[in-house]
Amino acid sequence: MCSLCNITNGPVHEKPEWETFVASLREKPEIYHADEIPKDIALYLETKGYAIPIVLERNGTEFTIAASSVDLDACDADPSCLAKKLAPYANDLCTNGVCSMKRTG
Repeated sequence: MCSLCNITNGPVHEKPEWETFVASLREKPEIYHADEIPKDIALYLETKGYAIPIVLERNGTEFTIAASSVDLDACDADPSCLAKKLAPYANDLCTNGVCSMKRTG
């Protein structure tokens, strides 16, 4: 299981801490597994040489890294760690492999 999956999911369901964070968002996450990544995101990742899992801020056709695979590994399966990292982006995000978000403020 990838580090992002370890953060967001338990053995059977999403972790309650992650569910609470997601419930606080204005919009629900978009979920992209590695084989489901939209072409524009896949091209961006390939062009930049970024590894998945990754969390991206999306602004139209532009992307910014909100949490790299290194950041996700450092969270060591702790949903509150990722929620803190993503707090500035708490408008819109996606999980499980690749995420797109909009920064608030």
